[in-house]
Amino acid sequence: MRELTGRLRLADDVLLQPLSDGEAIVVILEPTTERVMALDVTATRMLDAVLEAGDVDAALPQLQRHFGVPEERLRADVSELMARLSAQGVLHDDGVGHVH
Repeated sequence: MRELTGRLRLADDVLLQPLSDGEAIVVILEPTTERVMALDVTATRMLDAVLEAGDVDAALPQLQRHFGVPEERLRADVSELMARLSAQGVLHDDGVGHVH
């Protein structure tokens, strides 16, 4: 998977719909098709924190307080999720800077 660099944001053709139980639905609106993904509570919390902070590094303190896991493991898990979402067209980055 491609390494993400810079500030992360939702792709222009993506809608993120939070659900009442803390989960979320991601809808990718494409010209000829729509794809829908469900994110569990953990993935939703990670994505929200990264989008709010702008990158994985900036989101880690908040996520570490919430999840209480070692930073190395958290960084690996969040980075993997962001890379997967990027590969599926959910996220874009500005290509400036470095996200671990």
